[in-house]
Amino acid sequence: MLNRVWQTSSIRVLLIGSAYFALASISIFLSRSDSTVAHFWYPNAIAIAFLLKEDKKSVWLLALALVAANFFSNWFAGSSWHLSLAFLLPNCVDVLLAVWLARRFQIVPDFDQSPKRMLRFIFLMCLLPSGLGALTGASLFASMDIATFATLLPVWFVGSS
Repeated sequence: MLNRVWQTSSIRVLLIGSAYFALASISIFLSRSDSTVAHFWYPNAIAIAFLLKEDKKSVWLLALALVAANFFSNWFAGSSWHLSLAFLLPNCVDVLLAVWLARRFQIVPDFDQSPKRMLRFIFLMCLLPSGLGALTGASLFASMDIATFATLLPVWFVGSS
């Protein structure tokens, strides 16, 4: 029985990772253009939603699959392996912070019940994680001399918000 549950969990993780990879590849293809950063990045929303639904036993397996999907989507899109690795940290900050905040402040189950809860959801689930992820990404990429901090920060923030 335990083996069957693990297989079901593994298949679910593989399917979610594949969906993340597909959406990431589409986002890169449709919006990266000359910029280093995609102009819209919805794969993290899928990651957050599924990580919040995942049970504690397989959440880290899913997180690992999402990290791999993130790396390979950038690498297959033509980014070097070290640039593909560099994208992991800001995306992990964004996703893991949003998941932690949602669980810590119990945001997800009731966010649409009042304007106050909706604003709390927008700030804690959208703006704060996206802002810290964008800050991390812009700082990292600026330190690697890929682009200037001032150029990357707003593009990254708007793309991930």
